[in-house]
Amino acid sequence: MIAKLRQIWAQYDAIIVHMPDPMANLALYFARPKNKIILYWHSDIVSQKNLVKLYRPLLNWLVRRADYILGATPAHIEHSEYKEQFSGKSGILPYFTDIADSGLNEQENKQLLTLRGRYRDRKILLYTGRLVHYKNLDMLIKVASLLDGRYVLIIAGEGERLAHLKALAAELGLHEDKLIFLGSLSNSELRVYYSLCDLFVFPSNKKNEMFGMSMLEAVSFGKPVVSCKVEGSGMDYVNINNITGIQVSSASPHDFADAVKQILDDNELYNTMSANCLKHVKQNFASDAAAEMLTQLITTKA
Repeated sequence: MIAKLRQIWAQYDAIIVHMPDPMANLALYFARPKNKIILYWHSDIVSQKNLVKLYRPLLNWLVRRADYILGATPAHIEHSEYKEQFSGKSGILPYFTDIADSGLNEQENKQLLTLRGRYRDRKILLYTGRLVHYKNLDMLIKVASLLDGRYVLIIAGEGERLAHLKALAAELGLHEDKLIFLGSLSNSELRVYYSLCDLFVFPSNKKNEMFGMSMLEAVSFGKPVVSCKVEGSGMDYVNINNITGIQVSSASPHDFADAVKQILDDNELYNTMSANCLKHVKQNFASDAAAEMLTQLITTKA
């Protein structure tokens, strides 16, 4: 990587580094390119506390060397342990999604109609994402056990917690009439299930979760969200409390279930939040606007 960077850096106006990335950091340190360097700060290093002690001097050098630091939300900048070093050279460039832009094609619409026939009048909760510890999916399984037969929870994704989650579901007596594990979905299948669901549920409750891309995708389909409030995370930039959904401040499955029912049992509230979701994405997460912002940053700010 170091040799390659030395060969090519002069061909470019700027180098954008998605952080944290220790290997890219190392390459920049030894190659010493003269380009503008922009760091896209996705997260501080939350885990691997012992390893980060060894890495910190190299990271400190890169933060000082960087011309500009971008965060996907204000929280990425304001709640970073490096916020003082970011001062005077940072800004916000939100992630964007275009998954809903083209609408459903003919085949996807057929699949959607079939699924709507299968679930009839059920209220569908959807989670998509990795099945890992900090996603707090144990709580989501417990939420499903607290909801009555009008609701069904669909979990789409793969991960190390799958067997554990299935065992917990069995222990709580949840069968496929209340809880469905779908596995990984293609982009086409995701569009269908985002269109199908009534509500998106996102129970992550650790600062490892700084954004929630699947939450943004669901919002782009006009689907309100119930998520957890995590201090220092950018999730509340995606799901605005009482505007696009509800942020639950406690780790209680009962409180989460109450928020689900509050939205889905009130048609006026649901329709307002759904409209707010579409407006929120158009105003803050449009792909063309993000591209224009990045071009402007490269040519003027950095």
